[in-house]
Amino acid sequence: MPRYHPTPMHKKQTDAREHRLVALGRYRAERIPLWKYAEDFGIARRTAQGDQAEYIRRLVAMSNDAIDFERSRVLHELADLKMDLRDPTISADKKVALALGIIDREVDLLGLNAPTKSIHAHIGETDSTGRFHQFITAASGLSDEQLTTVFQFAKAIQRVPLELPPGPPPLALTEGE
Repeated sequence: MPRYHPTPMHKKQTDAREHRLVALGRYRAERIPLWKYAEDFGIARRTAQGDQAEYIRRLVAMSNDAIDFERSRVLHELADLKMDLRDPTISADKKVALALGIIDREVDLLGLNAPTKSIHAHIGETDSTGRFHQFITAASGLSDEQLTTVFQFAKAIQRVPLELPPGPPPLALTEGE
């Protein structure tokens, strides 16, 4: 089986995409819309969407060390932008817009939206009696018709009604509300 050898054109296209992905990170950090990114690079919106999907895939695959490195890199960029706020040649309107952009990026980076690598598991109330496991074991291999018969039989069995816990107290509205 012949090995794949990239052509010079393929390498050029790959390098161009890598360059675009780096720029896409900046566009996303500055909250510039994807259509503007596509327009600025002269690519189709579909290509820009593909770039964004690849950027997100790589971001999710990053290790915690890579995320920390990226976070510190962006914080250094923000520090440079803060220095630009002192430039007297920049108009007051642009300084306000720049300051708000810096604040938004810092909130994203250090606040509740900070990039992290974590695993979340939502475990409900567990069955300490093992009845769920017993049912799954007993019902394994049954056809849909047989399961329907089991469910009909279970519904027909006499049982003591469950007492539901009391709900919240009823709202008492006073006059004028």
